[in-house]
Amino acid sequence: MDEAIIGHGLAQRYGKRSVFRDLDVVVSPGVTVLLGPNGAGKTTLLHTIVGLKRPEAGSLHVLGRDVLRRGGLRSVAARIGFLPQVVSHYPGYTVRDSVAYAAWLKGVPERDIATKVDRALGLMSLSGRARSRMGSLSGGLLRRAGIAQAIVHEPELLVLDEPAAGLDPQQRIELRRVLRKVAGSATVLVSTHVVDDARHVADTIIVLDDGAVVFTGTVAGLEGLAMPGVDGDNDLERGYVTALRQTAVRA
Repeated sequence: MDEAIIGHGLAQRYGKRSVFRDLDVVVSPGVTVLLGPNGAGKTTLLHTIVGLKRPEAGSLHVLGRDVLRRGGLRSVAARIGFLPQVVSHYPGYTVRDSVAYAAWLKGVPERDIATKVDRALGLMSLSGRARSRMGSLSGGLLRRAGIAQAIVHEPELLVLDEPAAGLDPQQRIELRRVLRKVAGSATVLVSTHVVDDARHVADTIIVLDDGAVVFTGTVAGLEGLAMPGVDGDNDLERGYVTALRQTAVRA
């Protein structure tokens, strides 16, 4: 199958609260941006895709494997890179140590680790901070180090949860460059609540609201939904708000 991710009839809940049910989602090669308001279910969906939370119902194929079958997730884990909202780290490790450790965890041969670490640090403009302790980094630098950890093993699927959080405008531009570069050899799925981020990198946009996919298409397709009088600074934002409002009307 060409699609990197195919989910059908997925259901998840936290406690008694249903996050989504009967959710269908398809992610194709390129950069897919997952948009949605806070509480829409974006993080839960990403956790489901990377195997941190098993769905209560439905089917899920990732990189051509049924990851809900016994051994399925294990067979693709080393081919996936993931950045969570909160970057886990050992404060005493240097940036280089942390990225090298991530490479080792993903099974990179020892002879290749140094080269791959140098590449990841270079992509994230962190070469000059390689000896800095993780505990001394600002929020933005820690985020960039987390992305370096996620890409060091050159994954086939890269899943990033709010990667631009804490980044300044220049760093956001650099992040877009990295995503476009990585997308040359991997499928990228990135969540954000900043609509304009999608304009610069997305091949496909998925809008999630209240646990349901309310739009799947291109930047131009979402802009085409924009209705007169809807709040927003541009047609993409207005199209996004229109998609959310249409969901509210149907509900």
